[in-house]
Amino acid sequence: MSSPDEQAPMAFRVFFGLFFGLFGGIGLTVLGFLWGAPWNEFGSPPLFIRIFGSFIALGFVMFSAFGIYAAITGQVKRAGSRSRFSNQSSSASDSADDSYHCPSCGAGIGAGEEISPSGDVKCAHCNSWFNVR
Repeated sequence: MSSPDEQAPMAFRVFFGLFFGLFGGIGLTVLGFLWGAPWNEFGSPPLFIRIFGSFIALGFVMFSAFGIYAAITGQVKRAGSRSRFSNQSSSASDSADDSYHCPSCGAGIGAGEEISPSGDVKCAHCNSWFNVR
């Protein structure tokens, strides 16, 4: 079974770093324009526009910061799914462990037992069906 944190290939990391960097540049440019403009002159943005635009620009900057951090570290988070970056495969039968026991006879589930997609298992000892979910 593959680990949930895997290294992404370098080409993806560089591409996504540049992609997220564009959003950071846009956000910083908007912040600089809004707060660098002179006050009380013709054409200067009012306070409401400066504050409202700053919240939107800060969203761009934070999106960029988290994306660039993920691109630099190269960690790809996977939640129980098969990764494209790994040649290992996972199946439902691999996830069976000895922590589940048959409610009828108390026999444990072996590592080779097959579990249906809905979680039903047939006990090898007493042939009764039960659900592990």
